[in-house]
Amino acid sequence: MPWPFGKAARPSTDDTRFIAFCQLLIAYQQHAMEVFNGAGAAAAGKPPQADFIAPYSVQLHDPDRVRALLIPAMEKKRAILKEMKRVHRDFGVPTLESHQRVYHLMGNLIDVLEARAEEQQRNLDRLVSNLAFHPADVTSAETDQNERMASVSAISALNGLVSAKGLAGEPLLNISWTAFNEARAHSGLPALSKNEFRRRYLAVLAGQRALLFSDD
Repeated sequence: MPWPFGKAARPSTDDTRFIAFCQLLIAYQQHAMEVFNGAGAAAAGKPPQADFIAPYSVQLHDPDRVRALLIPAMEKKRAILKEMKRVHRDFGVPTLESHQRVYHLMGNLIDVLEARAEEQQRNLDRLVSNLAFHPADVTSAETDQNERMASVSAISALNGLVSAKGLAGEPLLNISWTAFNEARAHSGLPALSKNEFRRRYLAVLAGQRALLFSDD
């Protein structure tokens, strides 16, 4: 996520619109992650804010929990990613060259996220039908690494664009706030106040456990 502090400037309308679009994509990515990780935490008997990265980080030997919690969460995650892809497609390739690389890296990230989710869905189905299937095999190390690399590439490119355009401080925070509330609204969640969003968002940026799509 772009860091919302530094010397503020006045980017063009095209820049602001494109960065807002990218922030909306990041919001959908964050939502998809929170949905699946929260279900994994619940299946493992942990609170949503727990230090829980993926369902295979604990031993999930209860097919009923996987069936009741993780599989529905995976379906929701894939629906969120589908909407993320639609938003990306409908925006269209930008005319500004400085935006095009970020746009294509975001598209690649979406493809990687969808491929990983498809693998997880397939392996969760195997997990509930085959007790010998190990939870560690829900996601392969290769797809984990692919997602990390695609995410770092896309976010780094976006951060570079944001920095080059001099967008920072409250203007950037406002863009992020609007984007995340748009993603929340798509899933029927109420808007966060600016102060509440700021608190959670900065916690996420600092690497703390904070949820932007759960009000529990």
